[in-house]
Amino acid sequence: MHQGWFPVERCHRVAADVVELSVHAPALARSAQPGQFIGLGVGGEAFALLRRPMGVSAIRGERLAVSFRVAGAGTRWLAARRPGDPVDLLGPLGRGFPDLGEDPVILVGGGVGVARLLPVAERARGEVMALVGFRRGGQVFGIERIRRAGGVVRVATEDGSEGRRGVVTELLEEAIAEGRPGRVLASGPRALLRAVKGICVGRRRPALLALEGQMACGWGVCLGCSTGGLLVCRDGPVFEAEAVEL
Repeated sequence: MHQGWFPVERCHRVAADVVELSVHAPALARSAQPGQFIGLGVGGEAFALLRRPMGVSAIRGERLAVSFRVAGAGTRWLAARRPGDPVDLLGPLGRGFPDLGEDPVILVGGGVGVARLLPVAERARGEVMALVGFRRGGQVFGIERIRRAGGVVRVATEDGSEGRRGVVTELLEEAIAEGRPGRVLASGPRALLRAVKGICVGRRRPALLALEGQMACGWGVCLGCSTGGLLVCRDGPVFEAEAVEL
């Protein structure tokens, strides 16, 4: 785990309401694994004592990135960072996705949760199918990164403006019915993870879920991210589907 001020390399929008913040942080990038998260400090008018936990969305050499939805003062402050600006980072934190070797995987992502699955697709050595869901077409992001990594992508939007109309769990049920092999790795809102758990447990399909949680410390001291007796920051954020209550 490393803590310090690191310079911003790039900060740009990847979708209508999602920003990717990339920093030059060699020590963090060398040790980070897909599924882990970083604690970011915020400043200016959005100053807060507590760090914002954000999942790692890219690991590129000596650079590491997080992606987030701009929703309040803190995320607006982060989204306004420019190349060279210093940001306060702590990480990498938590337990990420395990190395699955050459096994096939099915990635299931919803909204900004898709970002946490992108490094998985880029590091996978086996066959990858990515199922991603968004409310509308303008929110779709990440799919070209998955395709460049050799993955197959299916998109669902609730308004039908891109991909097929519907929700991403419908794509998952179809993929399983087609006999698509692989462990399911999911990231997104709790409602999505709850649905993925129900589908996979019911069909005896192994699944790993990447949870999010409100936390003060990020390493198991404050107990603010407790869920069913487990801590998202220390025991997760990646859990076996059967092991976690949602």
